[in-house]
Amino acid sequence: MLTRTKRAELGYAIDSLFYGIPQYNDYLKTQLAKLTLKDVNRVIKENIRTDHVVIAAVTRNGEDLKRQLASDDASPMTYNSPKPKEITEEDALVVKWPLGVKAEDIKVRPVAEVFQ
Repeated sequence: MLTRTKRAELGYAIDSLFYGIPQYNDYLKTQLAKLTLKDVNRVIKENIRTDHVVIAAVTRNGEDLKRQLASDDASPMTYNSPKPKEITEEDALVVKWPLGVKAEDIKVRPVAEVFQ
C-alpha cells in the first residue's frame, strides 16, 4: 500500500539504499511482525511526555476551535457515508470524552506568526 505508485516505489527504494535496509515494504512487514505491545508501551513511556504536549492546528477560525477544545460540549462524529456498527459504537464513547484542555493553555496565532 505504501508503494501504490511507481514514484513512491522508487522513492522508498532510494531510502532503502541510503539507510542500508531491505526493500521497504518487506522491511516494514518484517519489523512490524516482531513488534510487541510491551515494546510499544516501553517506547511510549520513554519518549512521550504528556506534561509538555504541543499541537499545532491550522483552521479557518482559531478562536472557535479554541472555544470548542476548552469546552465540555459534545463533539459528534460526522461522515460522508455509513460506517460499521463498531465504529459508531466507539464514536458514542468518545463524543463527550473530556480533553482536560484549559482555554488559557491554547494560543491562537495569525498565520503570519506561525513560522517565526
